[in-house]
Amino acid sequence: MQNYADYFKVDKATAQHNLTISTASNEALSKVLDQLGNSYTSHEMTDGKDAKLVVHTTADIAASRYDYVFEEDFAKGLVLPIEIKPDGIKIESDPHAGS
Repeated sequence: MQNYADYFKVDKATAQHNLTISTASNEALSKVLDQLGNSYTSHEMTDGKDAKLVVHTTADIAASRYDYVFEEDFAKGLVLPIEIKPDGIKIESDPHAGS
């Protein structure tokens, strides 16, 4: 956590929050994917002071932003900002990254 805080120049509470929502982000992502169907192209988590989940889609989806409140115990009650971008970007996953 300290390395994250130092690298992104955030306080420890923000670092802990961001690491928790990043770890729990699959809960939110799965619900977004259920709604997007074949319009989904890729996603990414941003880091730093304003961490969020960015979901890239095809042009047939309207751009939007909303807050997802986690339901599962691990991050229950925490908020993950989600931004939907209909830009068609496909981000390749890192084959060396852990699941």
